Amino acid sequence: MSVAALIAAVFITASAIRGRGPSTGIPAVTQSPTAREAYSLVEAWAPQWLADAVVVRLTTTHQPQGDSEGGWTFQVYSPSRKALAAVRVQGQEVSILRETAALYAQRALPEDAWTVDSSGALETWWVNGGQAAWERPGAEAVALRLGFNGDNQLTWQVTVSWTSSEQLGFWEIDAGSGEILSISEGGGSEN
Repeated sequence: MSVAALIAAVFITASAIRGRGPSTGIPAVTQSPTAREAYSLVEAWAPQWLADAVVVRLTTTHQPQGDSEGGWTFQVYSPSRKALAAVRVQGQEVSILRETAALYAQRALPEDAWTVDSSGALETWWVNGGQAAWERPGAEAVALRLGFNGDNQLTWQVTVSWTSSEQLGFWEIDAGSGEILSISEGGGSEN
């Protein structure tokens, strides 16, 4: 094995251990399934739970140590039963984690309401300060959530936490256009 090949193998192995892809460095949150692929699995599963069930929220969290299981967590809502289910998508498997009463009506998250998938949102985050945030010492976790913000706009919200700080980094990305709507760290807004 050449020295160059050995160095490349070490880099790829170190990147995988850290939970980052070898070529882009973007956290492995982008691994399969993407949010849209997981959404399709939950959408097919939901009527088996309750006939009128709709997806209202989805999220995933990634830790650089790679000790999290990965996958997507969805909230699925039944208007007729006023019930919420927390549903997990791991690979191609869908499982219900918990069912509870919904205290108020939930807004459906239709698949055609968002054109930017999770991989696109993470790429936007990465080039708009996400890389610097993720490479900051003590990066503990990155969470990616798709839902409606306070202005009823469908957005991707990316949050980074650090072990050495009480601050959070927050990016809000339009789920339709991929445009950065806001960036803040520790409560101060840059946009």
